[in-house]
Amino acid sequence: IRDTRNAENEIQDHITADINQNQHDALLSLVFNIGAGGFDGSTLKKYINNAETQDNITNAWLSWDHEHKNGVLVESPGLKTRRQKEVDLYFS
Repeated sequence: IRDTRNAENEIQDHITADINQNQHDALLSLVFNIGAGGFDGSTLKKYINNAETQDNITNAWLSWDHEHKNGVLVESPGLKTRRQKEVDLYFS
């Protein structure tokens, strides 16, 4: 519950753009998974707050599809799928 609260607080405190419920829910999923600290300094947060183009937001969002395996950062098919579902929700 605390992780969810941290993600919720991150969105409330650091997203200055007007967002709808789908956008909020998609961001909550992302921020919960990558952590508030990771999101706070991200290009994605900057793009959302600056009302960048859908392509720029999508590309920044989809870049969060890597995980550490054996000390190496590698693309994760599962995270790639999750990020695509989140971005689809964000723009629905």
